[in-house]
Amino acid sequence: MKARIISICMSFALFLLISCTSSDKGPIAPKPETPEALQDKIKLTDSYSRGYSNYVNDLYDELLQKRADLKKLEEDIVECSKQTNEAEKVFNDFDGKSKKYYADAKQVLYQVKDSLLRKRMEAIVEQSQKAYDPKVSNLTALLKQSISNAHTIQDYHQLVKVALTLPMIEQYQNANLPDKKDLENANAQQGKLIERMDSLTFDVK
Repeated sequence: MKARIISICMSFALFLLISCTSSDKGPIAPKPETPEALQDKIKLTDSYSRGYSNYVNDLYDELLQKRADLKKLEEDIVECSKQTNEAEKVFNDFDGKSKKYYADAKQVLYQVKDSLLRKRMEAIVEQSQKAYDPKVSNLTALLKQSISNAHTIQDYHQLVKVALTLPMIEQYQNANLPDKKDLENANAQQGKLIERMDSLTFDVK
């Protein structure tokens, strides 16, 4: 009977010890999942097949598979670029035809033998050409702004990629920081080896 009481008490004490130890440490947080782009097994197998790999782009591609807002952003960037290119093409075609006409007109007039007639028509063509620039001044300004905006969008596109993937690499760093013991052991072994070789080199008598 006494032995049974002692056994029960010891079991209860052990339970309390385990409970206290567990409560002190608190729940163990699960280790965050390593992004696919940073998994060694994937990088080793894919690096040769895909060519040069960029971690920023690879991590951003992973985010695209998970975030609808980023997918929409990419779609909007493509659509905006398409509309911009079409608008610029329309103006450039128009502007190119007008400028080519004036160049061609001068070439044709150069063949006119009568200098008075030629100069008279050249003055008319020149007057028309001078009047053309004010006609398209607003369009030219809009074209320049469009080109500038396109460059800004490209810049922000790269900034967004870095800004959104930076927390991913930092999380990976925090969760996978190597244990310094391996390097400490390696340094210790190196030190011993250096001492042995030093002894063999300079302690020879």
